[in-house]
Amino acid sequence: MYGMGVSEIGEIIRKVRKQQGKRLEDLADEKISPATISNIERGVSHVRQDKVDYLLDKLNISLEKIPELILGEKEQLSDLKFELDAIESLKRMGQWAEALKALNRLDLSDDHPYAPEYYWLKGTIHLFQKKYPKAERSLIDAIRLSKQSGYAANANIEAYSFNDLSLCSYFQNDLERALQYTKSGLAALNPEGERDFVKYILLRNQATYLERLGRVVEALRIVEDIWDELPRVQKAETVLGFYWLKSELLRKSGALEDATRVAREGLKLASLNRHFPMTYDHWVVLGSIYMDQQDWEKAETSLNIALKVAENHVDDSRVVRGYIQLGLLNIQKKQWQSAKEALQAAITKGEKLQSTAYLTDAFLTMGNLYSAQDQLEEAVGYFHKAAELSEQHQYKDKKVQAWYHLAMCLKDRIQMELQ
Repeated sequence: MYGMGVSEIGEIIRKVRKQQGKRLEDLADEKISPATISNIERGVSHVRQDKVDYLLDKLNISLEKIPELILGEKEQLSDLKFELDAIESLKRMGQWAEALKALNRLDLSDDHPYAPEYYWLKGTIHLFQKKYPKAERSLIDAIRLSKQSGYAANANIEAYSFNDLSLCSYFQNDLERALQYTKSGLAALNPEGERDFVKYILLRNQATYLERLGRVVEALRIVEDIWDELPRVQKAETVLGFYWLKSELLRKSGALEDATRVAREGLKLASLNRHFPMTYDHWVVLGSIYMDQQDWEKAETSLNIALKVAENHVDDSRVVRGYIQLGLLNIQKKQWQSAKEALQAAITKGEKLQSTAYLTDAFLTMGNLYSAQDQLEEAVGYFHKAAELSEQHQYKDKKVQAWYHLAMCLKDRIQMELQ
């Protein structure tokens, strides 16, 4: 098409049409439909050349002027892309208010080539601000517009938006929906496009959601399938996330020696990268492995180091897991008061952070603590809370545990009353 890209011609036509104040319907006639005009503007490659020529004539765009117009448009788009990249950097540095303010100044229309990226950035900022309904609306807009944009497909905006939608659901304790969004993100992935590393972020999150749902075998299969590709992953946090996942899933599968090896490798990488939250995660999983091996001294050392790291560097729901594991350790050692204090800290933090999955685990463990001391009334109360949360958020494996322990407590209480 005149030796120029179809998307470049289409963008010039869209811009001139808007400058002339014309709608698609104003240009449509018996020779060209609104849908064809839209396809030309979006750079759809299968549009016939004579249709493009006809539309150029209708807009009084001469062939001689097109290279000049394209050059000017490229310069404007380059300047705008620089602004969007700067906003993305502000977002990653946690300067959310400033990033949002800069984004709102752009005020792009939905048919602009960078509109999908504009809405994606807005959605991720709202996500980090924990404004989940606003985040979801912007991300859905980004996905909708990505389906009409060649640039967005190449930049993997749709795949990234599905990933961030999954995080919205995860932070709102809807793990099944979060899992579905990761599957949609992987289906939308353009492996030849930019930001192709979103594939690994989606797979890491997918495996994490499966682990949280108790689907250990499925989660481990994802991690094993991707393991040899980790050297290609540029983002240290994503690599460390896979190390933590593999060590935790191997532990749950009973492969404790392999779990220890992977956890120690992950811990070394986290320390080298000075990534304190992942350093915390790896100390917790090491503590859990040593508990499974009944090496109480190493388990206690690992968990105490983890919680020390958490004091200044971890402020999200993962901190609850560390206190739960410390509570479990003290139950094994029959140090009831220490166990109660650790589990009460887990419950308090779980309620504050609205982390229902970990809060359910904390209730189950507190129930076990009281059950081990034959304090059945207290145990029943905590198992009942765990059952209610499991029912509300569809944690199937936790619900089974809660009702089983509840039944055992009631059975033991009846036997005590009979005696």
